[in-house]
Amino acid sequence: MADDLEWIRGQYGVPAEMGGRVIVDGMPGLIIGTSGPHLAIALDSGGVVPAHPTWHMTYEGSPDVHS
Repeated sequence: MADDLEWIRGQYGVPAEMGGRVIVDGMPGLIIGTSGPHLAIALDSGGVVPAHPTWHMTYEGSPDVHS
């Protein structure tokens, strides 16, 4: 999984880290893993969703916003 995150960071130029806070499509959550080229996000509201690293994603502490 660490290799997957490293690949995602290199491929998409994003600061994805295990346990990192994100907002995906307006919903806050936490990166808990990967699924191929996608991130697994545990939403604060409940549930886990797959998310593309650059689709409507904001990484906490990063001004970089993709849509």
